[in-house]
Amino acid sequence: MQTVLREALCIRVSGGKLDFPRHASFAAIKIVMWWEAEFLITFKRPSGLSTVKCKTITELETGDGVVKNVLPSEFILMVVDTADQLLEHLHTLIQECLDHADLTVLTATLGAAALIRNCLWCYNQYVKNIVSVGSRYSL
Repeated sequence: MQTVLREALCIRVSGGKLDFPRHASFAAIKIVMWWEAEFLITFKRPSGLSTVKCKTITELETGDGVVKNVLPSEFILMVVDTADQLLEHLHTLIQECLDHADLTVLTATLGAAALIRNCLWCYNQYVKNIVSVGSRYSL
């Protein structure tokens, strides 16, 4: 039987193009937080995924070195690569959850997939006029 750490997300935002899940896996939330920090450093503005104030650009630039200053095309490739790996892992988890009827892990896993989808949608909306067509289509 699988165990997945999960966290609650904001329950106020639901419906529309971005239907935010109530829970998502801890790993997906951490990855999205990392992407959001990278997005803020790379594009010098928030992505629009969340209205919650993250760290400022100055705090991120003087931080622990996890977030790096990269080109927009490198950021897109990093997000696409990470998302591919995470979604493949989530697919495997979902199959195992369905085999074992584990609804707790299933809701966290489906919530993680929805959170990743929302994040990719926000990034695509912003970068469609900024980065090259090849990088944009990979997103």
